[in-house]
Amino acid sequence: MGDFEFAGVSEFRKAIDTFVTRENTATRAAVAAAAHVIEASAKEHFSGSHAKGLPHVGGSEPNVVSGSLRRSIHVEGPVSNGLFSWTAKVGPSTVYARAIELGLRQNRSVKYPYFGPGFTESLPRVRKIMTAAWAV
Repeated sequence: MGDFEFAGVSEFRKAIDTFVTRENTATRAAVAAAAHVIEASAKEHFSGSHAKGLPHVGGSEPNVVSGSLRRSIHVEGPVSNGLFSWTAKVGPSTVYARAIELGLRQNRSVKYPYFGPGFTESLPRVRKIMTAAWAV
């Protein structure tokens, strides 16, 4: 049997490592950017304001009373789940956030969605961010 020598293996490995690093970095950055777009869009779905204890000021979006709910919408991450896999969590942290979005306990018909509409409206921008990140 003869001896074989393969030329270019180390260069090939270096090219693959460079590709993996570049794409993983791009994916992380895209997930972070997309999460912040969703956060901003949800925060834009508040309108009007009133003092605590006063009734809602028209419209189908939540009002700003203290600003706590809107300020509580934030991004956590991105966190790596493995190669090319990143997760970011976006959402509110106030106890009453779900009641405002889906309906108050006493009256489920009184709801002021902000996160769902914000998320839906952000999807075209999120798609552009992801597409641009992976364009070679």
